[in-house]
Amino acid sequence: MNSRRQKLIETNTKYHMVIHLVIGVFIAIFVHRLFPFSSFSKTLVLSLFGSWLPDIDHFIFFYIYGRNNEYSKIVRAFLRQFRLKEFASFAQNNHKELTGLYSHNLASTFIAALIFFVLALDVHGYKSVTFALAITMHFIYDIVEDLLFFGHLNPNWFLRFNKPKHQL
Repeated sequence: MNSRRQKLIETNTKYHMVIHLVIGVFIAIFVHRLFPFSSFSKTLVLSLFGSWLPDIDHFIFFYIYGRNNEYSKIVRAFLRQFRLKEFASFAQNNHKELTGLYSHNLASTFIAALIFFVLALDVHGYKSVTFALAITMHFIYDIVEDLLFFGHLNPNWFLRFNKPKHQL
């Protein structure tokens, strides 16, 4: 692997959630320019929330449908013991190994994009457009990140869950 790609992977690993939120800021600016009558503060809040929302599925996975997964057990142990720095470090360095998320798949991405395009036709629906675009861009960023990290998509994108290709 070349050093430029490795540096990009390290940067993405370190700033994954920050990048999602920065994308949310750009979405707010884009939507506000597209709909100049829109409230920028509302657009910003909706885009930041939409940029973050798909990752709430991580916690649903940890505590409900993926609670027996080894990754989930490690995360819950950190959280139960309030070892938040260790949790953050573990999640930051291993989040691409979490391949059981039901929301992170191409169908969810397509549905969010379709909702965005349909809502974009309604000139007064800037709030819904903002939210749907933020969710869509969250998934697209995660897809691009998989391609950068592995050269292919993780199996969850194809509705094949809990089949990690890489070891923790």
